[in-house]
Amino acid sequence: MKKWIFDGLWFVIAALVASMITVTDAESIGNDQGTPENGVANVVLLFDTAKTNVKGEYLDGMKRIADIMTRDSQATAVIEGYTDNSGKKSANLKLSQLRAENVKKHLVEKLKIEASRLKTMGYGQSKPIVSNATAEGRQKNRRVVVVIKAVEGARLSPGTVPVTAEKAVADAEVTGLMINAFDTMARAAINPVIYSESGQVIYGISVNEVNGSYSDCSIKEGLVKYSRDLSDAQKRYPSITSNPVMVKAIKVVGEGYRNIVIGDVDAKKIMELENKFHFLQNCKVIIVLDPIKQRQ
Repeated sequence: MKKWIFDGLWFVIAALVASMITVTDAESIGNDQGTPENGVANVVLLFDTAKTNVKGEYLDGMKRIADIMTRDSQATAVIEGYTDNSGKKSANLKLSQLRAENVKKHLVEKLKIEASRLKTMGYGQSKPIVSNATAEGRQKNRRVVVVIKAVEGARLSPGTVPVTAEKAVADAEVTGLMINAFDTMARAAINPVIYSESGQVIYGISVNEVNGSYSDCSIKEGLVKYSRDLSDAQKRYPSITSNPVMVKAIKVVGEGYRNIVIGDVDAKKIMELENKFHFLQNCKVIIVLDPIKQRQ
């Protein structure tokens, strides 16, 4: 059996490791503070008395939140609102929810983070972090905490931001396609086919034969590469992962769980980018698999 077949299969054997960037106080919002063990980043914004607007001093921090979530297209966040103990509990509960909603609104409308990835919770005055006996203490309790959860498999090396199918850019060359199939039963295969949700063939031998572009790369290297996470892929295939399109598989079909299905919106963007950068014709496709599911 040819060597390239094994090259695409042998390294799908390790589990995904959680990792994140953490920011822990209002003064350091937007600064990279390293990777905590629990894989959760906490970002804090403070508010004036009875106010719900995001203050200008935190706009850079909000951009930093968006950058984190853009680097990891699978990251989600819970936005928690709090108040001090001034006023009625019922009013403070509503106030805390409004603060959280305004932070979410800014991330969605100004920074284009998908609303479905952001959940808001208002806790009112029920969870002070310091005593409300002083003005300084009350200021610290008037806060919103953005709790970001992300997966290392979707992170890139410092300074590199992936293109996503939804946010594809035209001013930088797209170097390949990465499909996150971690939540599916997808298996490694010699010649998988990638379909859109509506059934269009996006990539595979059939589409290459139709286009007359079944090139040497598919014979020498295989139609796709397989990886356990993005870090592994970067080490093995840096020419693909320097600025990839990143999408998520929604299901697998066909015998042996080998064919991938992606959303129609993602498929449309991929084809638009392929027409410009031709990365599919060069077999620059990586599928991220769950190594545990490979043994099931």
